[in-house]
Amino acid sequence: MKSAGVVYTCLTGNYDTLRQPTYINRNWDYVCFTDDEKLIEQKNVGVWEIRSLVYAEKDNALNNRYHKINPHKLFPEYEQSVYVDGNVDVCSPYLFRQIEKRKTNLLLPKHFCRDCVYEEFAEVEKLGYDKPEVLKKQFDILKEAGFPEHYGLGENNILYRRHNEPALIHVMEDWWYFLENYSRRDQLSFVYVLWKNGFDIKNHLIKNARNQSKEFALFPHNLRLLITGGAGFIGSSTADRMLKKGYKVTVIDNFNDYYDPAIKERNVAQNLKKDGYKLYRGDICDRAFLEKVFSENKFDAVLHFAARAGVRPSLEQPEEYVKTNIEGTVNILEAMRRYKVMKLVLASSSSVYGNSKARKFSEKLNVSQPISPYAATKLADEQLVYTYSKLFDISAVCLRFFTVFGPRQRPDLAIHKFIRLIENNEKIPLYGNGKTKRDYTYISDIVDGVEAALAYSRRSYDIFNLGGGSPVTLLQMVRTIEKVLGKKAAIEFLPMQPGDVDKTAADISKAKKFLKYKPKVSFEEGIRNFVEWRRQKG
Repeated sequence: MKSAGVVYTCLTGNYDTLRQPTYINRNWDYVCFTDDEKLIEQKNVGVWEIRSLVYAEKDNALNNRYHKINPHKLFPEYEQSVYVDGNVDVCSPYLFRQIEKRKTNLLLPKHFCRDCVYEEFAEVEKLGYDKPEVLKKQFDILKEAGFPEHYGLGENNILYRRHNEPALIHVMEDWWYFLENYSRRDQLSFVYVLWKNGFDIKNHLIKNARNQSKEFALFPHNLRLLITGGAGFIGSSTADRMLKKGYKVTVIDNFNDYYDPAIKERNVAQNLKKDGYKLYRGDICDRAFLEKVFSENKFDAVLHFAARAGVRPSLEQPEEYVKTNIEGTVNILEAMRRYKVMKLVLASSSSVYGNSKARKFSEKLNVSQPISPYAATKLADEQLVYTYSKLFDISAVCLRFFTVFGPRQRPDLAIHKFIRLIENNEKIPLYGNGKTKRDYTYISDIVDGVEAALAYSRRSYDIFNLGGGSPVTLLQMVRTIEKVLGKKAAIEFLPMQPGDVDKTAADISKAKKFLKYKPKVSFEEGIRNFVEWRRQKG
């Protein structure tokens, strides 16, 4: 049977990673154009037939645009095509049902927040995505032609076309002219050439494909990331994941002596010789050091994990916590402002909720009463990030982590400490009556949340809880460790410590809805994984 059409993508300059679609229509063929020699050698990868680029110049953006715009040249044997950006996943039959239902020659997603191309021009200029003089020339062409405001605005990360129709060929030729001669930002010209050729864009729009939904998923492009505190527990685990996805990762860490620096050295050792990984040793409180890092690299986003950690030590050294966590964060934000890095993910903490009496800690709760200097600095960080987001258009997500555990966990934290003491036949200190609760979250689930936050674009500033969703009492934690180790603990009960909260309990409904966050690792499974990791590393 002849195929209904062709679904195709184009990967150039290692900008995206080839993914298998979640939903595959077996009546359509799938083709990937690429300059990746490893993919070309394989010829077929999953559902995709691999082909070399037809248009291959020095400008990777233009190479991609050529293949996007010219299906009539690439696939004259097919009547219809669906172009899909390399970072978009088609998750359901929705698109193909729209094609069958609407019987049109063109479909494209509506813009996620705007309906006016003139506003898009202003946004592109503000973010520095193109030269002002180039944008002005193109802007003037549209104005002089009488192109109306709020005509409608589409995105083109997905494009369905009956591409051999003469009217569409003419649209594509006009579109290519603009991309060759003016801005490479294809949204700025596509709606204009549609209008110029008599198309009413509102008749051709489908759901937006940038917002996460059951129909579409969006992944970050092969990003250039800066991870502060990237040799620590969460930072190094995140760096490993991002490298596996093909992203370029730069890590900064000061390797201080809060705990044995050799632990951090082991965390980064496996990555030091990898392509796409850089390590800078220095402190976020050192502005000259940060200037060097930002001036030598181009970053798409910052994952800001560097901080003085720990509630109890913050009572003894509050000045150090203010210096690192507040002053250091301001230094990061200032560097981002100067170098126009427009995406930030901040590691915040469940500590900001203080001794809340709420059954579940929702992001809507009042967090004006932190009970430790550490919590106060994390709350200040969230507010500073909000301020810079509003003043300088930095897209920011603050993630409130709830008691993260798993391989590489700091040795001073309860789970790591208790397992070590029990294995060595030493008493474990239990502060309080053992009924305090913590919402433990396994490290891989946290990294899932970080990854989703990178792709989040619904609001310019937002806050999400990342927790396990099932709080565990201190005694339950001990009993689980005993079960996994097959060994009883000797417990020394001690008074509650200043700064400790009675419980943490994450309401993760918001993260589930907007980040598609779903914890996968149970508490007992996580303890088993951690014990196994400890034993493997000796």
